[in-house]
Amino acid sequence: MASWSVTIEPSRPTKVALSLEESRAQIADYILYYNNERLHSSIGYVAPKDKLEGRDKQIFKQRDQKLEAAREARKQKRLEDKRCPALHLVPTSEGTFNSLAQQGQFSISS
Repeated sequence: MASWSVTIEPSRPTKVALSLEESRAQIADYILYYNNERLHSSIGYVAPKDKLEGRDKQIFKQRDQKLEAAREARKQKRLEDKRCPALHLVPTSEGTFNSLAQQGQFSISS
């Protein structure tokens, strides 16, 4: 079985241009999108305009700050989970659910 995927960019023309003027307008719109909005993997997922105007370092710094905040939030959540473990349910062959503690696979110690 073959699989494939298609990436459709939002400003790529979906309508066939019926005149030279329409073609030029569609191409001009796409060039603006490509240079001003589209994120390019080869330059760190920033738009070429942002890179040329020197905003890439600020964008990278903001991304790093967001990633660090997300890491800290996950760390705090793991600490909270350790203090108050959630009830984990496991399906049984009868279709009912038993907690891991009931099965003897999990114990809560103080």
